[in-house]
Amino acid sequence: MRSHRRLLSAVALAGVAVFALAGCRTSPTVAAYVGDTQITESQVSDIYDATVKEAPKTPLTRQDVVQALVLGELCGQLQSAKKFSSQQIDTASIAQSLGVTQGAPAVKMFDKTYSCLSGFPASSTPLTAEQKQEVLQAAIADGIFPPGSTVASVGDQIDTAQVRGAMAERDAFAQAATDVSVNPRYRQLTFPILQGQSGKPIIYVPLGQAPNGAVTDGPGEAPSAAPIEPQS
Repeated sequence: MRSHRRLLSAVALAGVAVFALAGCRTSPTVAAYVGDTQITESQVSDIYDATVKEAPKTPLTRQDVVQALVLGELCGQLQSAKKFSSQQIDTASIAQSLGVTQGAPAVKMFDKTYSCLSGFPASSTPLTAEQKQEVLQAAIADGIFPPGSTVASVGDQIDTAQVRGAMAERDAFAQAATDVSVNPRYRQLTFPILQGQSGKPIIYVPLGQAPNGAVTDGPGEAPSAAPIEPQS
């Protein structure tokens, strides 16, 4: 199962890559820019405040709202370009996790975003040698494979349909996200696509621009997602 379909049970979306607004796109009334599209603080407040009003102890944060809106906008752009259809998701589980009714604005937001993500087309394109090595190193760091493992030693456990789909999705969203800027107050935005056994994502997309071109080691805690496991 594709990992983002399992994200619905967690809703909270977080990472540790750090981002800042780029260039002159620094309006304090804007939470994020996706190309020419602005996601305003007012939009974020409307969804967040309505949720807190209905469920004061909801786990939803403003950062969760920003991430979902950014992902929804990016996915919508990819959907227009790639001509794929959204797939219906279980909104009841989202509402339950947030502590709100299914008609709540936050549920509608997650429904739109993750219905689109769930429809992203699968890929049957084999991984390149570079991609296999990249996934292998991430899997070793996660404890999936022991240190010293090689692409040859793990065989077909790297180049699976699950990993191919995750890498194709990562590459598509990474390209689309090059023109995303995030307000510093919502730093640490990341789109986890495939997680390892530790619960941390091994395939993910940063959402925003890293300051000073910094390269991070990877995001920290991530939502529940379908893990990649060694095959017997």
